[in-house]
Amino acid sequence: MGPPVSAPWSILLELYLNAERYIPLSLGDMALLTGIAPTTSLDWLHKLSRMGLVAKVPDPGDGRRFHVSLTPQGTEVTEQLLSDLARVFVHSRNAQ
Repeated sequence: MGPPVSAPWSILLELYLNAERYIPLSLGDMALLTGIAPTTSLDWLHKLSRMGLVAKVPDPGDGRRFHVSLTPQGTEVTEQLLSDLARVFVHSRNAQ
């Protein structure tokens, strides 16, 4: 059984949560944190990078690895998604 939310949302959320404690996250780390298959995680990280939402920076200690983080645009999009989600929950709760 995979994650309860979409792969790109899981990736954006993990990167957003990691921004406060900045621990460099590799592509493999993202697969482990999100519970998404490594190949699927890698595919989505490439797509999110092309969209300008995720930055990939070479690992200075290992040229074969990359660290990933949100770009300013990625942070903005993630915060908007969180805000929209909060509104849905509030609306749903008020409707009960």
